[in-house]
Amino acid sequence: MPVHSIDTEYGRYTVFYVPQKKRANANFNTCIDEEKLAKHVVETCRKLGATSVYLTPFQTHAFQNRTPHYTIDQYEITKTFEVHPDYSLEILSNQTKRKYVNITKEATFDVDNMSFTDFEEASFYMKNPDSVIGLIKFRRHTIGTFVYTKDEIESFAISKRFRGKGHAYSSIGCLINHMGGHAYLLVSSRNQPALSIYQKMGFIKNNQSTTRWFQLL
Repeated sequence: MPVHSIDTEYGRYTVFYVPQKKRANANFNTCIDEEKLAKHVVETCRKLGATSVYLTPFQTHAFQNRTPHYTIDQYEITKTFEVHPDYSLEILSNQTKRKYVNITKEATFDVDNMSFTDFEEASFYMKNPDSVIGLIKFRRHTIGTFVYTKDEIESFAISKRFRGKGHAYSSIGCLINHMGGHAYLLVSSRNQPALSIYQKMGFIKNNQSTTRWFQLL
């Protein structure tokens, strides 16, 4: 994912751009003039090819009087689940890396927080001793993917082919059990299908950990 850090007379910001989505996410790092800095962000992202631009000013006090378009919130759970033995996790290998990337891209393309993956990212998690990355299996079928680092579920995806059949609930339960019964994750306030599952499972929102997002373009 191309990353651009830019200094201006109005402040400093960082842009994360995914060309495949033509979407850019920007962070205000410092802000002297929020209106001019926001305009600079849009101009930069348009030059990159973005057709949508989202901003979080979480490191500054900018945009305090505006209503965000959505939030990214942290949800936590401490619980174990009874999971059917047909569900299992398969740790990623070099032979299954392509399958992981393809399923994750297909399943998360429209996610608000710009979830996206490639071979480089998959390799990074495979080499990170604190991370576990792999495939979610139901019987002989690969139905999804996951990444977790210590207590954080960094990525969880069920292929669109297998949605609406109860797989998400059981798969997350299997994952949490594998993590020792305690986990947290980040989810968009606009991702109602995921939120309904997490809340049904017993995830509790941490009101102290919320990131506000504003659509600039």
